[in-house]
Amino acid sequence: MAFSATDAALEGFRLARRHPRAVIAWALATLAFNIVTIVSMILIAGSSLTSLMQMGGDPSGSPEEMMDLFAPLIGLYAVLIPVTLVFIGVLTTAVYRATLTDAADRLGFLRLGADEVRQILVALIVGILGFVVIFAVTLVVAIIGGVLAAATGSGGDPNIAGIFIMMALIYLGMFVASIAFYVKFSFAGPMTFLDRRIRIFQSWGATKGYFWRLFGCYLLAVVLGVLVALLGWFMGMALMLAFGGDVSQMMAPDMSSLSTYLTPAMIAYIVLSSGISALTYAIFLSPAMAAYRDIRGPSTPETAEVFA
Repeated sequence: MAFSATDAALEGFRLARRHPRAVIAWALATLAFNIVTIVSMILIAGSSLTSLMQMGGDPSGSPEEMMDLFAPLIGLYAVLIPVTLVFIGVLTTAVYRATLTDAADRLGFLRLGADEVRQILVALIVGILGFVVIFAVTLVVAIIGGVLAAATGSGGDPNIAGIFIMMALIYLGMFVASIAFYVKFSFAGPMTFLDRRIRIFQSWGATKGYFWRLFGCYLLAVVLGVLVALLGWFMGMALMLAFGGDVSQMMAPDMSSLSTYLTPAMIAYIVLSSGISALTYAIFLSPAMAAYRDIRGPSTPETAEVFA
């Protein structure tokens, strides 16, 4: 079946209109996730993060001092990676449920069960696979670019033009590989949710014949999501100023303790940004399910079983 790229790209805004209470629930879930993240960062690695931000792009100190600064980040990642994966799995599945129904849900479609676990596994598998594929493509392109750079040089040394060509090819290769990978595997999550089985490589065949329409759909959704995020950033900056904060606190906050970080201005910004983030998540996550729903057909046994 055919689908409208524009309609699918705008699905996130329709979700906000059709399920406003669900978006509020997602905002509260995002706020809880942000609080857990902030508290973990400050308690586990607050001093190190503050020092690293103060250094900016010009780190100084002995290797031993730098190791002391980076050591707490290992423990931080050990906490935040699983928490982030759970959050992604829960929110992604909630957006998928909302995309497939007009009925309201008192919990905002938020659950923690087998569907969420499968989405976590899909995110892990696709993320690792994407890293491997993009790294391999980048390596091949870098080798080709290096050969071309050397060929355009003199005396065995590549010239500036050759180096520019090599870097341009590397970035172009990474960009093209990333876009192609994302589009071709974008149905992995929706297919896994509807089939209630892990579906990764099946997405490749399901997107056949729809690549450019899906690309246009996702590109439009990304542009709209970025615009919403930028609007939220400016609103957050204005809110911080209204509460007596400043832009420097927003860009490089003092994370040495909870009291220095959680000022009234920062709390107001966190609450606002959580709401904006919930809307942007809906904008980014819903197009793939909306497109797959329309291609697969809305009246399927699998769709009916989702809310059984």
